[in-house]
Amino acid sequence: MQILRVPPYNLSVTLNVGSASTEYDYIITDMADSSVIEDSITSSANSKVVIPISSKYDTQYKIEVDGDEYFIDVVRPYINPDEHGTTASEIATYASNEELARAIIDSVCDVEFYYKKKVIQTTGQGTDYLPIWVNGKKVLKVYENNVLLYDADDLENSVSAFEIIPDGSAITMTFNDAINRDESSRILLPASPTDIAELDYSARGFPKGPVNGSCVAISNIVDFPARGPDVSI
Repeated sequence: MQILRVPPYNLSVTLNVGSASTEYDYIITDMADSSVIEDSITSSANSKVVIPISSKYDTQYKIEVDGDEYFIDVVRPYINPDEHGTTASEIATYASNEELARAIIDSVCDVEFYYKKKVIQTTGQGTDYLPIWVNGKKVLKVYENNVLLYDADDLENSVSAFEIIPDGSAITMTFNDAINRDESSRILLPASPTDIAELDYSARGFPKGPVNGSCVAISNIVDFPARGPDVSI
């Protein structure tokens, strides 16, 4: 089933269930990052449930209810069929033609015109930069060894802040003050004991080791798990 992500963006899916006026538990899984929402809803008199779904990104959802699984594709069309037809048949024709045109464009263009979430798993190199290879637009979450360090929706409880650098090639920690970032892994030389100073060479950003993260892009999101911070964009 395909649902078009168009204004006013209050999307929902109507599904048949076994009984009328009965409470059903349902599970929504976002196939882009495996995030899960669980809730319950009461069926209507004609044995249907209307389940709300997020319209923030182009993605696929798996909905489990009443023992059945449904896969729902949410996509932003190139045109809104509701704005080009006056009758139900005209709107359906525009929707069908738009879906065909979109499929042709997607088969030819290397760059998709969607706003998706994407998860990236990579390895920290002991620098203050974590390279990304997608067109990321925003960091959503960052994990290090499966520990959540940063959540764009919960900044108060985030350990650190992360951002995409201006040229879009990497993610780095956010600092408001002047800072000298490490662009390569530091060489640690043996030091003899001293009572003058204690040498401390610790990387601020992404230590060596696997890193998990995720980032949101116009066409993708990125996620990085591992020893370094896991990032969502």
